Amino acid sequence: MQMLQAQAPLWRRVFGAAWAALFGAVLVLMSVKLHETAVDGYRMLSPLRLAISLPVVFATFLLAKALMRLHPAFRWKPSDLLFGKRIGAADSSLMVVALRVPVLGPFVALLLLMNLPTIAMLEEFIFRQDTSGWGGAAVRSLLFGLAHLATNVPLGASIAIGGTGLWFSWWYFRGGIALSGAMHLAYILPIVSLVLLGLAIEAWKRRRP
Repeated sequence: MQMLQAQAPLWRRVFGAAWAALFGAVLVLMSVKLHETAVDGYRMLSPLRLAISLPVVFATFLLAKALMRLHPAFRWKPSDLLFGKRIGAADSSLMVVALRVPVLGPFVALLLLMNLPTIAMLEEFIFRQDTSGWGGAAVRSLLFGLAHLATNVPLGASIAIGGTGLWFSWWYFRGGIALSGAMHLAYILPIVSLVLLGLAIEAWKRRRP
């Protein structure tokens, strides 16, 4: 594993480090400018909301897998435009690319966890604010899902994520942007936590003799 890591092309390592630095800088800026949003968001988190969200996380994962097995088109991602199907590292989302960077990755992980409520609330403002019916919610949810293509998430997974937009819309109709933002955080926190756990195990295995 260490040999494979060392043989990664220079451009890929440079891109990863540059992206991690840029992503980290944006997260630092968010921490400074919007720290109250993050604090308030974590205050609204509860074990009940996490428990309610876990089945939705599982369902989204299953739907994404089903779509990507249904047809190769659903496995398409933006990096395919540049690299086709040749490069395994191009399968990673941009978030994972940043988190895998040596030295910078752990700092990005910490900043990401600090800013998750802010990220959730910003997405809710963009895609849920002023939604006025299920027709509008469906369109906004599809756009919400497809927006994840910008982070190199496969098309099928992006569509599945769009389905969660309807879930967040239901909460928005019940309690406004504050409630949908709280449920959004309860949804993404377990996902990010599992990603970080997986990367930590991956790094530990690489260091084993």
